Amino acid sequence: MTVFSSNRPPEVDMRLPLLPILFFVLLAMTGRASSETVVLTTGERLDAERVVVQEDTVVITHRILGTLEVPLEDIRSIDGKSVAPAAEEELSTGGGDASPPVKKNDAGTDTKSDAQPGSDTESEWKGSFTLSGSFNEGTTQNTSLFTELTYGRDNAREQTSISTYYRFASSSGETTQSWFNISGNQLWKIPDSPWGIFADAEFDWSEFNTWEQRFAAHAGGQYRFLNLSKATNPELWVKTLTLDGRLGAGPRKEFAGIETDLVAEGEIGAILNLTFAEDQTIAANASYYPVLSTYDDYRFEANLNWKMPLHLKGLRGLSLALGIKYQYQLEVSPEDKNYNLLGTLGVTYDF
Repeated sequence: MTVFSSNRPPEVDMRLPLLPILFFVLLAMTGRASSETVVLTTGERLDAERVVVQEDTVVITHRILGTLEVPLEDIRSIDGKSVAPAAEEELSTGGGDASPPVKKNDAGTDTKSDAQPGSDTESEWKGSFTLSGSFNEGTTQNTSLFTELTYGRDNAREQTSISTYYRFASSSGETTQSWFNISGNQLWKIPDSPWGIFADAEFDWSEFNTWEQRFAAHAGGQYRFLNLSKATNPELWVKTLTLDGRLGAGPRKEFAGIETDLVAEGEIGAILNLTFAEDQTIAANASYYPVLSTYDDYRFEANLNWKMPLHLKGLRGLSLALGIKYQYQLEVSPEDKNYNLLGTLGVTYDF
């Protein structure tokens, strides 16, 4: 009898162990695909089980919140991709992908959808111009004029705003107010965090204040306390609501008056933004500026702007604008009042 021996181990059938491995891989892939991340323009994130994009609405099926119908304009991205109005398209595991729909331009060629406000690819600058005034002729002759130009952008990484306004008033032919202001505000957002870093600067020139010219700049931290939307909070009485607080410090310089030295002042501020139905918006902010060297001198500023779109056919971008500006400074020259209040009602054009 001949016996053959070998050092090789006996062959093992590897097909059977591969079956459970493939099963678990497919199970993991299925579980991952069944959840899609929807990011709203307010920054809120929803892990949706099913997403359907209709003409101007996105229907979201959420495990806890149930079925939500969110306006397409309130959606920043789906699974990291921006969306745009298109025909009904299902974005679920078995019904398609989350790629943004393709639009046709006037020439009939394909173009990518416009980026939604606040998205990573958003780089468009937007502006607005406000004009208001009054004129009275009778026992006295009074004239007032207020113009404001604002230009800015807001995306996932940063928020930038540059604005300037001019105030003029006269009574009986004599000028009683001539005030020019220009300011800039920059916010760097920290990813996946309510925190940000801000820097602002402001220059005022006023013919009828003894300080004549004033410059101030500040830098510090900003924190978002509230970030709510009606899409995820149906009981909310407004469409969107955000509230930010900031804390910082910086220099202030007045070029005439009782205090011409460079002083250090703090900044404690709050910023509130509301969006109502019919696209009405309210933007309000208030800041307290204590002088850090003495703590017994301070300034205070508050602003409110209420925009009500007119929705005129053929005249897009026009809104009725109501504004309030208030300034208070504790230590001023005897010739000055320590407060200034301005109310305006005019028209704003967004471009």
